Amino acid sequence: VFGDGASSLTSTLAEGRQWLVVPVPSTYSATNWPVRYSAIDSDGQNMAIAGRTGLAHYSMQSRRWKLFGNETQEKDFIVAGGLLWWRDYIVLGCYSIVDNADELRFYPREAKLDNKFARIVRVAAP
Repeated sequence: VFGDGASSLTSTLAEGRQWLVVPVPSTYSATNWPVRYSAIDSDGQNMAIAGRTGLAHYSMQSRRWKLFGNETQEKDFIVAGGLLWWRDYIVLGCYSIVDNADELRFYPREAKLDNKFARIVRVAAP
């Protein structure tokens, strides 16, 4: 579909048979439990989760979580329309509490979780 091997079935997910349990950081789960959405990329190397508000990202390679450095940004939106990986981006449908609007947000995998690195597109609700 995208011409970059996105349809290939050879990945860590297809080859591996061992489960890896990754605990959600208490700094995220304390105020955002329960986890409502989760997504893993096609290579099985990155995971994103969304709870009551905000989101968090885990890298299997670095074995580290990325959380919002600015907790206000994390509390300003609710993931309500799903969560997925597209290429090197976490894509989510959300509701902005501050702007009272529905949005699509694209957070780059390599950047910090911060709105200054995100592409935010306001969309009309049905």
